[in-house]
Amino acid sequence: MQEVWFWEDGLFTLYNLGAEGYDRINRSELVPELDFELLTRCVLMNSIGDAALEFDPATSASLTRDRAKLKLRGDSQRE
Repeated sequence: MQEVWFWEDGLFTLYNLGAEGYDRINRSELVPELDFELLTRCVLMNSIGDAALEFDPATSASLTRDRAKLKLRGDSQRE
């Protein structure tokens, strides 16, 4: 497993497999755009609906930017 995430005591802890075992990391290398502070706030919310509303706008804005970048890259490679 290249990367593992643990949820303990209200916090995510991330580890990435290195040459000598797992090393703690501050940001996911597999999903670098994922905001773990936002995800933590949402996980701790009492309402799934509130969590979804909080999490989705931030995620969809990020994904829209990423898709636009990918489209631009694809267009420039065709030239």
